[in-house]
Amino acid sequence: DSHPCWGAWLDSAMFQRLVDEVFKWFPWTPTMQVVMLSVDYDTADEEQREKFLEDFRSRIQLTYRSGMSTPLKLVGGKEIDSDAGWGCMLRVTQMMLAQCFVDLALGRAWRYQECKDLVATSGYMDIVSCFLDTPKAPFSLHRLVDAGQRLCGKEPSA
Repeated sequence: DSHPCWGAWLDSAMFQRLVDEVFKWFPWTPTMQVVMLSVDYDTADEEQREKFLEDFRSRIQLTYRSGMSTPLKLVGGKEIDSDAGWGCMLRVTQMMLAQCFVDLALGRAWRYQECKDLVATSGYMDIVSCFLDTPKAPFSLHRLVDAGQRLCGKEPSA
């Protein structure tokens, strides 16, 4: 059972004020304005909310991987096949760079459409292929880790 003081505290005005302050910082409310990459959306409006979600779904998102077919080779001879636990900064860097490429090549108004964008010759596939987890991809995790080792003497670590 809970401590007898908790019930009184939870009913108090101080607790309610704390809850009100915390809710001010929550990222999503039905009446909230959202700005994504310099585009404003009024999420209280259903059509605007759907446009925001469509915009969000069109961003290239890169996440941790494990079991990479080509492991990362470290200077000391060790090989690792996962970036879980340490790869977040590199993945964020990749996503920012990918977004720059999308804006430059496809335009800010571009939206992902599976039937068009998954064609091997699409601009989207050209961009995504730059970030594949293979040593040949120009902005792959392999290349970023290699550059960190050569230029900064840093190996990835958790």
